[in-house]
Amino acid sequence: MVTVLFSLMRIVFFITDKKQFTGFSNSDVNQKVYEFFPEYPFLKSDPNKKLMTLKNLLEMKSGVDCEEFNGTKDCEEGMEWSKNWVKYALELPMKNKPGIEWSYTSMDPVILSGVISKATGMSVMDFADKYLFKPLGISKYRWTLDPSGNAMTGGSFYIRSVDLIKLGQLVKDKGIYNRKQVISKKWIVESTLCDIAIPDFSNMKSSRSKAGIPSLLFTAITGTGKG
Repeated sequence: MVTVLFSLMRIVFFITDKKQFTGFSNSDVNQKVYEFFPEYPFLKSDPNKKLMTLKNLLEMKSGVDCEEFNGTKDCEEGMEWSKNWVKYALELPMKNKPGIEWSYTSMDPVILSGVISKATGMSVMDFADKYLFKPLGISKYRWTLDPSGNAMTGGSFYIRSVDLIKLGQLVKDKGIYNRKQVISKKWIVESTLCDIAIPDFSNMKSSRSKAGIPSLLFTAITGTGKG
Protein backbone atom coordinates (compact mmCIF):
# COMPACT_ATOMS: atom_id res chain seq x y z
CA MET A 1 0.00 0.00 0.00
CA VAL A 2 3.04 2.28 0.36
CA THR A 3 3.33 3.14 -3.33
CA VAL A 4 -0.42 3.52 -3.79
CA LEU A 5 -0.55 6.01 -0.92
CA PHE A 6 2.53 7.82 -2.17
CA SER A 7 0.84 8.23 -5.56
CA LEU A 8 -2.19 9.57 -3.70
CA MET A 9 0.03 12.07 -1.85
CA ARG A 10 1.41 13.31 -5.18
CA ILE A 11 -2.15 13.92 -6.36
CA VAL A 12 -3.01 15.75 -3.13
CA PHE A 13 0.11 17.90 -3.43
CA PHE A 14 -0.50 18.84 -7.05
CA ILE A 15 -4.07 19.89 -6.30
CA THR A 16 -2.49 22.85 -4.53
CA ASP A 17 -1.28 24.12 -7.92
CA LYS A 18 -4.64 25.72 -8.65
CA LYS A 19 -5.41 26.72 -5.08
CA GLN A 20 -4.04 29.95 -3.64
CA PHE A 21 -2.12 29.02 -0.50
CA THR A 22 0.33 31.53 0.89
CA GLY A 23 2.68 28.84 2.17
CA PHE A 24 3.65 27.80 -1.34
CA SER A 25 5.82 29.88 -3.62
CA ASN A 26 3.52 29.56 -6.64
CA SER A 27 3.55 25.79 -6.13
CA ASP A 28 7.24 25.81 -7.08
CA VAL A 29 8.51 22.25 -6.67
CA ASN A 30 12.02 23.62 -6.20
CA GLN A 31 11.02 25.39 -2.99
CA LYS A 32 13.20 24.35 -0.06
CA VAL A 33 11.69 22.11 2.62
CA TYR A 34 13.26 24.05 5.50
CA GLU A 35 11.12 27.09 4.57
CA PHE A 36 8.03 25.29 5.89
CA PHE A 37 9.53 24.33 9.25
CA PRO A 38 11.11 27.40 10.91
CA GLU A 39 10.73 25.66 14.29
CA TYR A 40 13.43 23.17 13.22
CA PRO A 41 16.60 25.26 12.64
CA PHE A 42 18.65 22.10 12.05
CA LEU A 43 17.03 21.82 8.60
CA LYS A 44 18.78 25.01 7.55
CA SER A 45 22.06 24.41 9.36
CA ASP A 46 22.61 20.90 8.00
CA PRO A 47 24.52 21.28 4.69
CA ASN A 48 22.46 18.58 2.96
CA LYS A 49 19.07 19.04 4.60
CA LYS A 50 19.00 22.70 3.63
CA LEU A 51 19.21 21.66 -0.03
CA MET A 52 16.15 19.37 0.13
CA THR A 53 13.31 20.53 -2.13
CA LEU A 54 9.69 19.55 -2.64
CA LYS A 55 10.73 17.95 -5.92
CA ASN A 56 13.17 15.71 -4.05
CA LEU A 57 10.33 14.48 -1.84
CA LEU A 58 8.02 13.92 -4.82
CA GLU A 59 10.71 11.87 -6.57
CA MET A 60 11.82 9.95 -3.44
CA LYS A 61 15.25 11.54 -3.69
CA SER A 62 15.38 13.30 -0.32
CA GLY A 63 18.72 11.73 0.56
CA VAL A 64 17.61 10.54 4.03
CA ASP A 65 19.31 7.39 5.26
CA CYS A 66 16.37 5.01 4.75
CA GLU A 67 15.64 2.27 2.23
CA GLU A 68 12.64 -0.01 2.58
CA PHE A 69 12.33 -2.05 -0.59
CA ASN A 70 15.36 -4.24 0.04
CA GLY A 71 15.08 -3.84 3.81
CA THR A 72 18.58 -2.43 4.16
CA LYS A 73 17.52 0.56 6.32
CA ASP A 74 13.83 0.48 7.21
CA CYS A 75 12.98 3.55 9.30
CA GLU A 76 9.28 2.90 9.85
CA GLU A 77 9.69 0.89 13.06
CA GLY A 78 11.59 3.69 14.75
CA MET A 79 9.08 6.22 13.48
CA GLU A 80 6.15 4.28 14.92
CA TRP A 81 7.65 4.64 18.42
CA SER A 82 7.96 8.39 18.10
CA LYS A 83 5.26 10.92 19.03
CA ASN A 84 5.57 13.07 15.93
CA TRP A 85 6.26 11.21 12.69
CA VAL A 86 6.91 14.30 10.59
CA LYS A 87 9.51 15.54 13.06
CA TYR A 88 11.06 12.07 13.22
CA ALA A 89 11.43 11.95 9.44
CA LEU A 90 12.94 15.43 9.31
CA GLU A 91 15.49 14.54 12.01
CA LEU A 92 16.79 11.43 10.26
CA PRO A 93 20.46 11.54 9.23
CA MET A 94 21.28 12.09 5.57
CA LYS A 95 22.95 9.47 3.42
CA ASN A 96 23.22 11.42 0.19
CA LYS A 97 22.88 14.92 -1.15
CA PRO A 98 19.21 15.44 -2.09
CA GLY A 99 18.31 14.77 -5.70
CA ILE A 100 21.17 12.34 -6.34
CA GLU A 101 19.88 8.86 -5.53
CA TRP A 102 16.37 7.37 -5.59
CA SER A 103 15.46 5.41 -2.46
CA TYR A 104 12.15 3.71 -1.68
CA THR A 105 11.14 5.12 1.69
CA SER A 106 7.98 6.17 3.50
CA MET A 107 9.81 9.11 5.03
CA ASP A 108 9.49 11.31 1.94
CA PRO A 109 5.66 11.26 1.74
CA VAL A 110 5.52 11.72 5.54
CA ILE A 111 7.58 14.91 5.24
CA LEU A 112 5.46 15.97 2.26
CA SER A 113 2.32 15.69 4.38
CA GLY A 114 3.86 18.09 6.88
CA VAL A 115 4.63 20.52 4.07
CA ILE A 116 1.03 20.41 2.83
CA SER A 117 -0.29 21.02 6.33
CA LYS A 118 2.07 23.94 6.90
CA ALA A 119 1.34 25.57 3.54
CA THR A 120 -2.43 25.20 3.57
CA GLY A 121 -3.19 25.59 7.26
CA MET A 122 -5.16 22.33 7.08
CA SER A 123 -4.32 18.81 8.09
CA VAL A 124 -3.55 16.61 5.12
CA MET A 125 -6.66 14.59 6.04
CA ASP A 126 -8.95 17.62 5.85
CA PHE A 127 -7.28 18.93 2.70
CA ALA A 128 -7.58 15.59 0.89
CA ASP A 129 -11.18 15.20 2.00
CA LYS A 130 -12.22 18.67 0.79
CA TYR A 131 -10.31 18.91 -2.47
CA LEU A 132 -9.96 15.28 -3.61
CA PHE A 133 -12.22 12.75 -1.92
CA LYS A 134 -15.44 14.78 -1.81
CA PRO A 135 -15.22 15.83 -5.51
CA LEU A 136 -14.78 12.13 -6.38
CA GLY A 137 -17.60 10.98 -4.10
CA ILE A 138 -15.22 9.04 -1.83
CA SER A 139 -16.34 8.87 1.80
CA LYS A 140 -15.25 5.47 3.13
CA TYR A 141 -11.57 5.50 4.03
CA ARG A 142 -9.39 5.58 7.13
CA TRP A 143 -6.05 7.17 7.97
CA THR A 144 -3.60 5.96 10.60
CA LEU A 145 -2.53 8.78 12.93
CA ASP A 146 0.48 9.39 15.13
CA PRO A 147 0.10 10.62 18.76
CA SER A 148 0.39 14.22 17.52
CA GLY A 149 -2.44 13.81 15.01
CA ASN A 150 -0.30 13.58 11.87
CA ALA A 151 -1.50 11.16 9.22
CA MET A 152 0.70 8.25 8.19
CA THR A 153 1.11 9.14 4.51
CA GLY A 154 3.62 6.42 3.75
CA GLY A 155 1.21 3.50 4.25
CA SER A 156 -1.47 2.09 6.58
CA PHE A 157 -4.24 3.89 4.70
CA TYR A 158 -7.50 2.02 4.12
CA ILE A 159 -9.76 2.63 1.14
CA ARG A 160 -12.16 0.54 -0.94
CA SER A 161 -10.99 -0.90 -4.24
CA VAL A 162 -13.89 0.74 -6.07
CA ASP A 163 -12.65 4.14 -4.88
CA LEU A 164 -9.08 3.39 -5.93
CA ILE A 165 -10.51 2.90 -9.42
CA LYS A 166 -11.89 6.45 -9.26
CA LEU A 167 -8.42 7.75 -8.44
CA GLY A 168 -6.94 5.76 -11.29
CA GLN A 169 -9.57 7.10 -13.66
CA LEU A 170 -8.79 10.64 -12.50
CA VAL A 171 -5.16 10.17 -13.53
CA LYS A 172 -6.11 8.43 -16.78
CA ASP A 173 -8.41 11.34 -17.69
CA LYS A 174 -5.69 13.92 -17.05
CA GLY A 175 -7.18 15.24 -13.82
CA ILE A 176 -10.81 15.44 -14.92
CA TYR A 177 -13.63 13.76 -13.01
CA ASN A 178 -17.29 14.16 -13.94
CA ARG A 179 -16.30 16.92 -16.37
CA LYS A 180 -14.57 18.89 -13.63
CA GLN A 181 -10.83 19.60 -13.57
CA VAL A 182 -9.88 18.37 -10.08
CA ILE A 183 -6.11 18.51 -10.67
CA SER A 184 -4.25 20.28 -13.44
CA LYS A 185 -3.44 18.33 -16.60
CA LYS A 186 0.09 19.74 -16.49
CA TRP A 187 0.89 18.08 -13.18
CA ILE A 188 -0.72 14.78 -14.14
CA VAL A 189 1.51 14.62 -17.22
CA GLU A 190 4.66 15.59 -15.31
CA SER A 191 4.03 13.27 -12.36
CA THR A 192 3.49 10.22 -14.57
CA LEU A 193 6.69 10.59 -16.58
CA CYS A 194 8.74 7.39 -16.55
CA ASP A 195 12.16 8.99 -16.08
CA ILE A 196 13.63 8.11 -12.67
CA ALA A 197 16.52 5.66 -12.70
CA ILE A 198 16.18 2.89 -10.09
CA PRO A 199 19.13 0.60 -9.31
CA ASP A 200 18.99 -3.03 -8.15
CA PHE A 201 15.37 -3.93 -8.91
CA SER A 202 12.71 -3.36 -11.50
CA ASN A 203 9.16 -3.84 -12.68
CA MET A 204 10.29 -3.33 -16.26
CA LYS A 205 8.46 -6.49 -17.35
CA SER A 206 5.25 -4.51 -17.09
CA SER A 207 6.66 -1.27 -18.49
CA ARG A 208 6.47 -0.03 -22.05
CA SER A 209 9.32 2.41 -21.51
CA LYS A 210 12.52 1.95 -23.50
CA ALA A 211 14.52 3.77 -20.83
CA GLY A 212 15.45 0.61 -18.94
CA ILE A 213 16.61 -1.48 -21.87
CA PRO A 214 19.37 -2.64 -21.97
CA SER A 215 20.59 -0.57 -19.01
CA LEU A 216 21.06 -2.16 -15.60
CA LEU A 217 19.25 0.84 -14.17
CA PHE A 218 15.51 0.76 -14.46
CA THR A 219 12.74 3.32 -14.43
CA ALA A 220 10.09 4.17 -11.87
CA ILE A 221 6.46 3.67 -12.81
CA THR A 222 3.65 5.19 -10.76
CA GLY A 223 1.57 2.50 -9.07
CA THR A 224 4.14 -0.27 -8.68
CA GLY A 225 5.69 -1.44 -5.47
CA LYS A 226 4.98 -3.37 -2.29
CA GLY A 227 1.34 -4.05 -1.55
